[in-house]
Amino acid sequence: MAHENGTLELYIDAERPLSIVELSAILTGIDNAFKRFAAKRGKVPADVSLGVAAVRSGSLRVLLDVIDGAEKLWSAREQLAPFAQSLADAMQMLLAGGPGPTAAERRVLKSISAPVANGNAAQINLVNNGNIHLHIDGSTAEVLVAALRPPERPPTAIENIEARPMLSAQAARSLAANGVEGTALDVYGDWYARLLGGQGVLVPMRASKELRDTLVSGGTYRFRGSVESGARGETIGIAVREVDRLDRL
Repeated sequence: MAHENGTLELYIDAERPLSIVELSAILTGIDNAFKRFAAKRGKVPADVSLGVAAVRSGSLRVLLDVIDGAEKLWSAREQLAPFAQSLADAMQMLLAGGPGPTAAERRVLKSISAPVANGNAAQINLVNNGNIHLHIDGSTAEVLVAALRPPERPPTAIENIEARPMLSAQAARSLAANGVEGTALDVYGDWYARLLGGQGVLVPMRASKELRDTLVSGGTYRFRGSVESGARGETIGIAVREVDRLDRL
């Protein structure tokens, strides 16, 4: 395979037609990563970018060269080989489970490995002057996709509160048998029970008007009744049929 001297070649061994979206993501990712690489080195103007110099037949071979507006920056070609090697080093760090690459490197590695991981390409290489700097095949792509998967976001404080069970299984059983102790609270006309051992969760409480009229907000009671469930089986409150006042003087 002949190579254009100095340029960076993107070689895609495609087993089926590669979508424009996938190819665009790869080219955009490489261009963004190169801009950041060049800016960090301070070797080329700030507005440097990569352009498509040629597209070759035989699977898909895209020759990338350095441009600055309408003018070619031939002197900046010397940055292409170290740039390609930096991507290879970033990939090796990911494969070894080491410290993570930059955000730009992660994005370009994700875009390059995606067509291989989903079976649209057998392999993708980045080549400079005949030297393969970056080689991604099926097994490598599979590991990369897993390594580049965003970590699970820890739940926020609000999500923790929502995920906390409104009523434990033991409390639900006690509610239907001997009752559960707790505090009755009137919140703008709606009644809630803060049950003992419930970590402060306010459980919506439904009761007859006659029973509600006997309640004192802030009073301590033993509640007896049953759990009310929603359409998906989740606990949405309790139905109280009897109460015993516990803090009466």
